[in-house]
Amino acid sequence: MKRAMILVLALTLSVVTIPVRSKYYSESLEEFDEKEKVSHLHFYLFDLLSGDKPNTVEVARPNISVGPKSPTPFGHVYVIDDDLRDGPDANSTLVGNAQGFYVSSSQDHKLTLVVYADFGFITGKFNGSLS
Repeated sequence: MKRAMILVLALTLSVVTIPVRSKYYSESLEEFDEKEKVSHLHFYLFDLLSGDKPNTVEVARPNISVGPKSPTPFGHVYVIDDDLRDGPDANSTLVGNAQGFYVSSSQDHKLTLVVYADFGFITGKFNGSLS
């Protein structure tokens, strides 16, 4: 009985303090009247899975038989450390770096990737975003 009373008291105090705290924070928020800013970025991501210096490495695969008939590497996870360049040529100017991972998420013939990557730039308007 004593535990039940303590629980009821704790819940009552929680319910009473929530509106007070919520009102306090909602009144203290500043209103922003800024226009939406749009940035147009154009770069090429170089993702190399093989060769002398691959910048993408498979770190996990599903515990199933994929086999030669599998149209996609479903369930495979890759970690990336890719170059961002200003053109499609491998010798074009390096403008930044992408680090993260991607997962092959389609079981059918369409290659579908879920990508998480941080982009850091070393030139232009966003120079220093790696720091």
